[in-house]
Amino acid sequence: METVKVTKSLARKVEITAKQMRVSSDKLVSLALEDFLECKQNNDLLKAINAAHKDEATAEEREELRAMTKKSFEALDEWK
Repeated sequence: METVKVTKSLARKVEITAKQMRVSSDKLVSLALEDFLECKQNNDLLKAINAAHKDEATAEEREELRAMTKKSFEALDEWK
């Protein structure tokens, strides 16, 4: 991809920012796109993780959690 059309006001902002950063406009646009795509990938991954953990625990998982909690409190009682 070599040509990207943007509004005049956006092009001007890119030029100004590129000059401030002492990089070419092309480099700034490349950096911005890389950052955007990385953020999108991270957001997609977070959504997938949240969806995977959205399900409620099974009866077996809840019982295991209760057992672990009980053992934790027993261990704390031993330290008293």
